[in-house]
Amino acid sequence: MAETNVANTTIISWENFRDKMTEKYRKDFIDKVTEHSGGSIDQDKTDNYFRTFVKALYDNRVEGIGPGYGYFYEGGAAGEKGRQNLVAAFQQEMQGFIREFAPLAAQGSTLLWSSYPIGRFAAEDSEILKSAGVKDENAQTLNNTQIGELWDKLNITGLLDQEDKAIGYIWDNQYNVWASVSKEFASNAKGEVHVFLPKNIAASTVFWNVELPELRKNMAEFTEKPKSEQVSKITIHRLTDDALKRVGATIDSKDENARREIMLDSSSWQNLDFSEATLDVPDFSDKQKRLLQDSNPLLFARMDNYVASNKTAGSITISKLTEIARRWKDKASSSSIDYPLYQKIARKYGHIRGISPSLVSNIEQGIATDNQIKQYSETMVKHFLDNLRDKEPQNYNESDLEIVTHLLYQNYTRLQQTSGVEMSTKVISKAEIENLFKQNTGDPALSGFSNLNQYSQKLSAQETIGQFGLDYQYQNTSGEIVKPYLMSTNGQDQALPFVYYVTTPITDDIKTNAKIPLDPTVKTRLEAIANDTNRDDNDELKKMAKELTTPGIYHELTPNTDNDLPRYGTQADGKKSYASMLRTTYSPTSAQLSTGAMIRAKGPNGEDFKIADWNGLTWNISPENSFQFPDWMRLQGRSEDRLNVETELTSWKRTGDEKMTPPTNIPAPVRAFMEHHFQTDLTDVTIQKVNYADSDNSTDKSIKFKPGEYNDTTEAGLKKIAEKLRDTLTQKNFNTSDLFKAMIKINNELPTKSVSIKNDLIIARQEKLTFKALLKDYKKKYGQIGKSSSVSAGSTRTSSRRRSTRV
Repeated sequence: MAETNVANTTIISWENFRDKMTEKYRKDFIDKVTEHSGGSIDQDKTDNYFRTFVKALYDNRVEGIGPGYGYFYEGGAAGEKGRQNLVAAFQQEMQGFIREFAPLAAQGSTLLWSSYPIGRFAAEDSEILKSAGVKDENAQTLNNTQIGELWDKLNITGLLDQEDKAIGYIWDNQYNVWASVSKEFASNAKGEVHVFLPKNIAASTVFWNVELPELRKNMAEFTEKPKSEQVSKITIHRLTDDALKRVGATIDSKDENARREIMLDSSSWQNLDFSEATLDVPDFSDKQKRLLQDSNPLLFARMDNYVASNKTAGSITISKLTEIARRWKDKASSSSIDYPLYQKIARKYGHIRGISPSLVSNIEQGIATDNQIKQYSETMVKHFLDNLRDKEPQNYNESDLEIVTHLLYQNYTRLQQTSGVEMSTKVISKAEIENLFKQNTGDPALSGFSNLNQYSQKLSAQETIGQFGLDYQYQNTSGEIVKPYLMSTNGQDQALPFVYYVTTPITDDIKTNAKIPLDPTVKTRLEAIANDTNRDDNDELKKMAKELTTPGIYHELTPNTDNDLPRYGTQADGKKSYASMLRTTYSPTSAQLSTGAMIRAKGPNGEDFKIADWNGLTWNISPENSFQFPDWMRLQGRSEDRLNVETELTSWKRTGDEKMTPPTNIPAPVRAFMEHHFQTDLTDVTIQKVNYADSDNSTDKSIKFKPGEYNDTTEAGLKKIAEKLRDTLTQKNFNTSDLFKAMIKINNELPTKSVSIKNDLIIARQEKLTFKALLKDYKKKYGQIGKSSSVSAGSTRTSSRRRSTRV
């Protein structure tokens, strides 16, 4: 099997990837899924799942990310994702299939393994399990579950060949396939979990990166599940040094019987509590070194020295790693948990549904653990907000106002501390999707009310509508009552079963625009606290109030008094109660969506479906047709809220794409690439947009495009630009033979270079650098002109004129 830490450098279009994967793997996938599901998943549904599978593989492929799964974050520029992020995203896309196919849990103890010839070999042999000390006869590996057996038999999850690499499907991509089901398998584990591996836990393994985090969520200190449902212990079964050496020899000689005999000897095994096991420590990435040194240089030096001086070079015990982590945490400047906030909520109510009275008492006394508060923080805040929704701000008592201040400040500080991989979310209507696609107001942008994704990602559609006050109505100009997120059922208002939302990585532009919404009454009372001379200047509430009422931090709301109108904001931004505002931010002006923004739908049970994503230039639609929408989007709710891929999304996208007006100058990445191949300066060549009826023939000074034709983000579009530049240079009397050779080179390189150019275009259109500075960078990347004479002017051009076109 190929190495797991080789980054995917293959560049390929979605269309080519889809077609090749369909041609090679679709029939096998449909045949085996329908067979192994016992007929519970029919062929049509399996076909839909295959398309989802391939799209998820492509969307979450490993591309341009540094090697080593052990890196805690592997992305480079803002918005890039590490492998762990990609696994989670892939699992989210495939969760519907995984859960519908079959329950994914061991019948007895959960068996996990690392290393195919050692870990799996041992974990799937009942006699070896006994010799290693596993007493549960019903213990089971993922491979022996229904979906594990399917995964073992599917061609798409098996060994890859050169043909697969040619279409961009390599082991780094396929890693997601197994990791996603491993994540689900581990999340359902209980009791003692057994892990078989050669010697150390490798930081590159699925166990360390995917399974272990799920197991820890089910351990006593992290969960309130009944004891019978908890993971009680994680036991590591590893070979002794001598046994490992002897087993290695049998692997080289392919003698499985000899290997089995060694493993059947109980003295070949060491059985360790997880904390006593050792972890292979990968080299720090440059980014890790910078972050560690900046945040805690003394601790970084201590950790680096420990690993370097350890007699087992490059490894560290889990208990030692935990100790280091605790020291680091102890040295942190402050805790991220706002203890006074949760103490105040606990003291205010005394009893909170869903939390045991003893735990509420511990929180009130300040003796609850960090993990307990983290686990129940959202339950406590929801309890407070539900009670606050029945009050008007002028009726808030002192304890209400203190908690409100904490929540506003918490929201503000979380927004300012967010990184480029965190998301801002805004619930939108179908009409707003149309506006975003058609780009009626220029590039897609966010304004009005939104919230950090963490506040709503676990909510169902109905819970989202309630939490953010979208259960409102208003009267339109015709006198009709409009309820955007409510529908009538048996004469009663009911929340819609699904909602649309847009989510975008948080950029500096979004942070700058986002303000904390303050009701005028709340603002006045906060100002009174901030200016209260009887309060000590170090009083936390006073400091929070002072910061929240600083100009530029807040946006003062103008509440409506008419009950038929939204309480705050307008239409889709409306809120009934100020309680719904405490988890939102308000952008008075528009901030452009970042690359990686998505339009998604949220369902009645928290289901999630991706509709489209924004690449910085255009929208990419995920479903290929309307039948790929899940049933809760196609069959539930109001017909006017449903989307149609063919007649709506595709049409809206075409309208938006046709509004893309090419720049006057050739964009820097495109120009650098073309200048290198045509070997001439293209400074004086501009891009012009002409009407449908006008001629689009190139001149010696410009290349022309009709509406919707200019596209510098695809291979075909770049070839068209190259052809028009060839025509321009022909009119400048360049040598025809040299132009022909240049076009051959361009056409040969674009299948691999077009994606790189597209990525550079996205970055260039977000950068604040000058065109000259950008062009200089891209010339270094795509090649300077003047290194060869692949293109020369014709005999009618003088040599001095030809030299003047060089740089």
